[in-house]
Amino acid sequence: MKPDRKPFYPDLIIFVVCLCIACFLAGKWMAEESSTECVGVKVKKLSADMTKTQKKHWVNYYVNRSGS
Repeated sequence: MKPDRKPFYPDLIIFVVCLCIACFLAGKWMAEESSTECVGVKVKKLSADMTKTQKKHWVNYYVNRSGS
């Protein structure tokens, strides 16, 4: 005789699928939220017309503004 097998658990499979979808959507939502915060920060290309002092001031301003 064959040993008794466990019954098929459709509720468990549905729960796991829903949990995976929920984690995916939560991660997508968090990524969209964090990307909208970074939209306002744009890197300005240093102009060739700028003097050395102006470039230094701009770099200091940008570093202090971006927090890095």
